[in-house]
Amino acid sequence: MNAHYRLFSGLALLCVAGFILLESGCGGSSGTTSSNNSLEFQQSNLTINAASGGSISMSFWVLGCSVIVDTEGLTYKDSTSEPNCYNAPGSQIKSWSSGTGFAHTPVGFVIGLQTDPVPPQGSQAITGILVEQDSSGNYYVFDYTGTAYATSQTISGTLTCDTTQSTKVAGEAVCNGQQFDFSGNVVPTL
Repeated sequence: MNAHYRLFSGLALLCVAGFILLESGCGGSSGTTSSNNSLEFQQSNLTINAASGGSISMSFWVLGCSVIVDTEGLTYKDSTSEPNCYNAPGSQIKSWSSGTGFAHTPVGFVIGLQTDPVPPQGSQAITGILVEQDSSGNYYVFDYTGTAYATSQTISGTLTCDTTQSTKVAGEAVCNGQQFDFSGNVVPTL
């Protein structure tokens, strides 16, 4: 009978330990982690920082694959063929700090991705364009490629001067081969 009691006590202790492990492993006690969150761009704020200095903060509300510069009537088309494209026009760019990377006033930013939202713990390639304007009215168009990460709610990639779309002065594009890395954080507005 003593052996039966020990067997029953051991099984009960094992069940309690299993329940505790199950609860702690499934987030039953404390808060949830960002690894369970998807990464959504529409109606989100994005702040990106250039590794070489400068940052931009913007909101995505407009579905579209182009940057339209109203003052000049110019349209810059994104090179992406992704099914989800979001446009942050100049009115949605909330702040900007100049640096080696973002040297001129941003007038539009487009992000293109395969799916929105990016599923929890997933990642996917992103593409798009950034358009900047200097004090002389010249436009600097940068294409970028990168990756969006749902777990960390971040993006990272590289911006490269697009010599075919940037303003040309004396036949040469105002930006010629400039390239810089960036990283950013995505925060939902809702």
